[in-house]
Amino acid sequence: MKNQKSILLKVVTVLVAVAIILSTLFFAVRSYYNENTNLSENAAKNDKDERPYYQKGGFDKAGKNKADQSKEDNNSKSNQSKSKKSKKTKKTKKDSSPKKPSSEHKFDSDTILDSNTSLAVVPNSNPNNASSANPNSNTSSNPNPNPNPDSNNNTFDSSGLVSAKLNYNETSAILVNPERGMHHMNSIVLNNPYTNGDFSALVRRTDRVISQVTDAKLTLILFKVSLENFKNQDISNQWLNMLNMLANRIRQNGIKIIVRFNYGDGGAAFSEPNNINQIVRHIRQLKRFFVANEDIIYVVEAGFLGPWGEWHSTAYGDTTSRKRIINELLKSVPVSRKISLRTPRFYRMFFGNSTFNSIHAYNGDAQGRVGLHNDAFLSTESDMGTYTQGRENELRWAESLTKYTIHGGESVMYQGGTVQYNNTENSIREMKILHTQYLNQQHDISTMNYWKGLFDNNDPIFAGRSTYDLIFNRLGYRFVLKNALVPIRVNEDQGLNISLEVANTGFGNLTSSRKPYLILRRSNKKYQAKMKSDMNNWFSGRITKINALFHLPDDIEPGRWHIYLSMPDDNPNLVHNSNYVKLANNMVYDESLHAYYISSVNIAARSGGNDRGFYQSN
Repeated sequence: MKNQKSILLKVVTVLVAVAIILSTLFFAVRSYYNENTNLSENAAKNDKDERPYYQKGGFDKAGKNKADQSKEDNNSKSNQSKSKKSKKTKKTKKDSSPKKPSSEHKFDSDTILDSNTSLAVVPNSNPNNASSANPNSNTSSNPNPNPNPDSNNNTFDSSGLVSAKLNYNETSAILVNPERGMHHMNSIVLNNPYTNGDFSALVRRTDRVISQVTDAKLTLILFKVSLENFKNQDISNQWLNMLNMLANRIRQNGIKIIVRFNYGDGGAAFSEPNNINQIVRHIRQLKRFFVANEDIIYVVEAGFLGPWGEWHSTAYGDTTSRKRIINELLKSVPVSRKISLRTPRFYRMFFGNSTFNSIHAYNGDAQGRVGLHNDAFLSTESDMGTYTQGRENELRWAESLTKYTIHGGESVMYQGGTVQYNNTENSIREMKILHTQYLNQQHDISTMNYWKGLFDNNDPIFAGRSTYDLIFNRLGYRFVLKNALVPIRVNEDQGLNISLEVANTGFGNLTSSRKPYLILRRSNKKYQAKMKSDMNNWFSGRITKINALFHLPDDIEPGRWHIYLSMPDDNPNLVHNSNYVKLANNMVYDESLHAYYISSVNIAARSGGNDRGFYQSN
């Protein structure tokens, strides 16, 4: 009996094991069938396609689903639209849903938008996910940028170029860009009796301001220096060296300085030296400081006269004395740097009443080196005496000047009157007219807090955000790549042809000379070439088109090369990350190159030659 039970138990065990095996085989066969059915449906689309996923129709480089992206990209050029139409048959039923009309403003490449035109572009759906990965990586979060040169899905323009598959929508991300934006003050009193020759307190103060500026994602410091203890004597070499040492600490952190000297920061009137010759000697002494720090000086505010160096309540208010100060500054400050005066009246006093002519811009001409700073911005009808010929008249007069020079300063909270000039609408309107590049974040703090409480702007990128956020991000320049046309292959002895379109959606312009670089990289090999387009001509409210043809080195290694765009400082010694201009696009940014990945190109072997240079040839 026991043997029968034992045999029966073994039979049941075997049957259970057989059932488990059969069940496993059934599910494996069904899974295999489904997988192969899907593969057969997509084989034509995916076979031997080594392009990254953002070039196959699944996701773009920013990780956005292309079905959603297609609804937002109504601002694309005609060649992009044709490319999308050719791909419609490959999309699912969901992807083929009708596109919504775009609300994007269409820039005219040859037309400057007036000050009342909204610089509207389609906002990126996820502006906080901009990649900083290296496109040479093969990870899924950072695809290898190797487009398939044999793909038939590209739409070429008449020159044989194809639009690079990039995200051309503007993002609302904060850009840590040089020579623009809000700033903090670093106030220094030379020969302060409390230092007793110990400069450590000044160093700590400067380091604290540097830290505050860095934490706030700013790149400017107002370097405000009082000479009140040197009214009747020359500045000592000890203190001149100290100024250079403090400036160097700022330089090492990728920050630039707005410079102003005065003879008292306490607001006392008529606080200058008894003899104007002493002021002139001080300016000539400070030439050493200006020259040594030319690379990090953004602008020199005229200063020296009146309380806080603001040119009112001064013993030297006559025309002859004021002109003498301006002349000495023009001779002492390097030609590459701008100087700014407190009011339009002082500019006209020195240069005459005519409207600024662009022939004076960017050529070392004194008229093109002098701009404006307003330390009572948006306060009263005259901005506390800033405007003497009617506010609107002065604004329109200054418009052509500040397009090429400088406008900045600090606000003063609304002082009463029939019109409130610092409301959202008027603040933005006047900043567009004046091409405002910088403002003091610490003064007037009541104005900053007032702007933080306003949410009535109509900017499509910053709608729903505070007026402060809009102003913070649009001060100065803000560049958006709108299109990049590149070749897929370069045949024997051909040059590399690139076409870029860049919009400036900021209030102002980049006023210092700066030129972009094109970089070619393959493994550990790299070439870079300076482009001829000067970025200070990428004007606010306009799309700038750049067509560049590059000579390739005759000994360049044939194969696939990656193309990058970099925008470094004009001074090659400034290599901190914040010295490089960033784009308001979600694109792959290579930190090691300080450059944006644009596309990749197959370059054929050269037929021979001795020109090993990589440079723009047109």
